[in-house]
Amino acid sequence: MHHNGYKTFKALGMMLCYPHKDWSSNANELYQIIADEGLIKDGNDLQHLQQFAAQLQNRDILDVQEEYVETFDRNKSLSLHLFEHVHGESRDRGQAMADLSEIYQEAGFSLDKNELPDYLPAFLEYVSYLPKEQSIEMLQDPIKILKALGKRLAERGSDYSVILNSVVRVLGHNPEVVEKKKPFALSYEQLDKEWEEKPITFLGAEDPSAKSGGCGGGSCHCDSTEAKPEKDYKQPQ
Repeated sequence: MHHNGYKTFKALGMMLCYPHKDWSSNANELYQIIADEGLIKDGNDLQHLQQFAAQLQNRDILDVQEEYVETFDRNKSLSLHLFEHVHGESRDRGQAMADLSEIYQEAGFSLDKNELPDYLPAFLEYVSYLPKEQSIEMLQDPIKILKALGKRLAERGSDYSVILNSVVRVLGHNPEVVEKKKPFALSYEQLDKEWEEKPITFLGAEDPSAKSGGCGGGSCHCDSTEAKPEKDYKQPQ
């Protein structure tokens, strides 16, 4: 398996992974991959990504990890598992993940042990192996989720918002402008209210409310900025 597409997507996905010391200490290298490839052309996005990488590399790792857990693991509306925004906890999510796993397997893309296929960093790595035009097309499918995540992160003043908003802009969309940052700490009632969102579709799936009847964390492919293929990549039909 080798990269036919944009390494930028894998690098951005790694920045969304749980910040283990073995890769976060080299976050500036991830930024350099992004800057060198030139896919992201917005100067503000590049500047904010550079600042984000520097903070990851220079801040106390325990503080960074605590912030990550507080952001993604304790807020359903910020889940990095894409199908959770589509199916919630319904059984349809299991079938959707099985279908996505089959797409990965047919392409020769292997997930890490205990990693769910709808985990956004894994999905970003997968599309980084696709031909460039196809990778952009594939990411258009969850664009509503990406925009919503970017907006919600920005509302909390989270630096992670630049990652989502950079992807949104690369896909030819404008991130929603957030004029005022909300306090980061939310009550459980507020969290439940935010979770009552408009229907979102992804890979043809419908919102469960239209039918009858962990969040942020994940192992991710985060051990290295290099790919770890198990077999040759072949383009999905």
